[in-house]
Amino acid sequence: MTPHATHRENETEHAGAPPALSGYGSEMSVKPVHFVLADHGRVLATRNVGRKVAAHLRELIESQPSIVLNFRDVEAVTAPFLDELLRVVRAEFAAERDGRVVVVTNLDDDVRETLQLLLDRHRLSLAELRGGRVELLTSVPYLAETLQAAQELGTEYFTAPQLAQRLALKLPNTNQRLGQLVQAGALARERDPDAERGKRYRYSTPQADALIPA
Repeated sequence: MTPHATHRENETEHAGAPPALSGYGSEMSVKPVHFVLADHGRVLATRNVGRKVAAHLRELIESQPSIVLNFRDVEAVTAPFLDELLRVVRAEFAAERDGRVVVVTNLDDDVRETLQLLLDRHRLSLAELRGGRVELLTSVPYLAETLQAAQELGTEYFTAPQLAQRLALKLPNTNQRLGQLVQAGALARERDPDAERGKRYRYSTPQADALIPA
């Protein structure tokens, strides 16, 4: 199977629906690509298979920074398989590319539990599209609370001072949390064109309806 057979750029296109919008409230990121795990099998059980799938994901993610890991129709997955995928995701987090989103979706309870254990082991968090909302798979409660507060701002863009005011936090603490959420793929970041001096970023939260597959 070629790398191109492992993803569906916009599953709604197969149903004749209009193309999805960007995964964020702005146009800073490209249209998310759904990397459909079931294309590699409904049971994903070995590290060797994980390496092969991860190689396809790596090729895709280099050219398409906005990725939705779609577990629809996957019946079972093992920790060694997921660990290989997370190696690629961790490398993407380390790159800290502006406007990048990495989201998982359609996890059943068993897959979610296994993934959460691996995330905890690697001290990572990951955005999840679940029940029409973007949430955070994390063992750090304040990060989930910070994402929720950012979503509740209800603006296309927001800045660190705006979020700090809402959370009643000092700006350095807020910037630290924002950095962690950007690395988790839960927020998009770009340079703020309205900044009068220095280097300042603005952020946007994922728009769940643009990430939901058909």
